[in-house]
Amino acid sequence: MSTIPFESLSVPLHKSNLIEASAGTGKTYSIAILTLRLLLEKNIPIQEILMVTFTKPAVAELETRIRLFVRLAHLASMGKSINDSTIVKIVEASIINIGETDTEKRLKIAILFLDETSVLTIHSFCQRTITEYAFETNQVFGAEAMDETELNDLKADRVNRFWRKHIVVLEKALIKHLIPKCLSHDLLLEFIDNAMAGKKLLELEHFDPSKNNLLSLKSQRIISDELKIREDIISVARKAAIDCVERNRAGLLVAVQANTNAKKKFLPIFYDHEKLIDEILRSSDKDYVQKIFLEQLILLEPIGPAQEEIVQILNLFSNKIYQLAINEICYEIQRSKEAKSLYAFDDMIDKLHMAVVDKPNMQLIAALRQKYKAVFIDEFQDTDKKQYEIFNTLFEGYSNLFYIGDPKQSIYGWRKADIHTYFNAGKIVANKYSMDVNYRSSDAYIKAQNEFFKPAVDFDTFHYLDAADAIQYIHVQAPKDNESGNLQYENKQVMPIT
Repeated sequence: MSTIPFESLSVPLHKSNLIEASAGTGKTYSIAILTLRLLLEKNIPIQEILMVTFTKPAVAELETRIRLFVRLAHLASMGKSINDSTIVKIVEASIINIGETDTEKRLKIAILFLDETSVLTIHSFCQRTITEYAFETNQVFGAEAMDETELNDLKADRVNRFWRKHIVVLEKALIKHLIPKCLSHDLLLEFIDNAMAGKKLLELEHFDPSKNNLLSLKSQRIISDELKIREDIISVARKAAIDCVERNRAGLLVAVQANTNAKKKFLPIFYDHEKLIDEILRSSDKDYVQKIFLEQLILLEPIGPAQEEIVQILNLFSNKIYQLAINEICYEIQRSKEAKSLYAFDDMIDKLHMAVVDKPNMQLIAALRQKYKAVFIDEFQDTDKKQYEIFNTLFEGYSNLFYIGDPKQSIYGWRKADIHTYFNAGKIVANKYSMDVNYRSSDAYIKAQNEFFKPAVDFDTFHYLDAADAIQYIHVQAPKDNESGNLQYENKQVMPIT
């Protein structure tokens, strides 16, 4: 599908649309302008326009802009002078189409209902929906949302319980190897955070925690015996190397003193054999070390493979512990939330996704389609698969749907944002637009950024090579008469562009 330049005054207000808006191109301003057009051209009440964005500050900024523009348009409809030519054009076109009285009336009603605007974060939208439609979303009546502190406390408590139940009772030999290199309280908590955020653990060796008694005394002793075999190999090799040093002490001392690097590194520890062997191993890639300590290095050769095998054994064992922890702790957290009729932010998305996509409740879907005649999904590049499926199922083909985002700013993969969701949406929407005029920056800065991101025509900026789905860097343009930057959208508007 071809991408065409976005024009807020002329873009059709129908079907589904993907607007790719680079930084500083007036995205927030344009959403507010489109809102005015929906009010006046489509006669869609402001309370029937849904706007979803990524953060609470973005919600506040967008809501402030909407309120301002509606009031400015109302002033313009009454013949008052305002410093925004785009709003004036919209109002003038409305007066021509529906008359001055109806234009002013629609804007006055919009002002009266400004407190009922639906400018929300994704979690707020999900919470509002499952609260309002508790029966349709199969919710427990009286359920309450947990704040982040409550959820973190619950996770920490369940991690502590797991640690006391399974870790502190391990054999000392295992604990010595596992903690803190492979296993720690903080690392375990991080794994649980990732699991609850929807990330998958890379299973080095899968096992079923419910069927395998991983931490039984028998299992621990098997692992301990495997480690002991490798430790003995290392111990024997080190002892042999130390004996070799002692037998050849005089010659080695002369050789060390004769080499500047060896003298500096080895002479201070020459008579501390354990430290000497450690330093020989650390510096084994140096030519002078290979020349002076050749016999010792040959004797120490079994240590490398033995250490690698120890690491492999510990990684496999700790990986299974993490599988067990995820299986057990996540279940306990979910059970605790259900027992107390609590749900976390991500639960809201899961619950609504279940009611809309997995097991669709047609009454809920019909109600939401009736409630929201126009929908804006801002910062769409930060949307994950479930969030997109909710909005696509609800509103594709039924509402005026606008996805606004910039794949170049997709940096929240760690929070489940999925750039492939963005690509898939681009294949489904009816129209694709681009906003590539930067009103925030100077000509020199814009030029420098273009050259940085696209130094050559065939340069693969985002390393997608020849992938079917890819982020293509499009050169950003500067507006006319832009010298120092900070020109605002449409003839120096009353508010800065975001």
